[in-house]
Amino acid sequence: MAQFLNAKGALSLRRVVRTPEHWSRIVEVANERGEQLPAQPDSRALADFLARRKTADPQHFPDLSCQS
Repeated sequence: MAQFLNAKGALSLRRVVRTPEHWSRIVEVANERGEQLPAQPDSRALADFLARRKTADPQHFPDLSCQS
């Protein structure tokens, strides 16, 4: 879509998605919860994992985002 808009000379907002700095830790946390994430960062896999965790344990889901 961005390429199409750019080709037409239209202005658009773009979101920059950065690679998580601590992907290996995210993979480790997922493994601790019986989930598998790929070795290389994958935004779709991460989003799916987080959605499943939020559904499975909504009360403790905020704790997941504070893991270090």
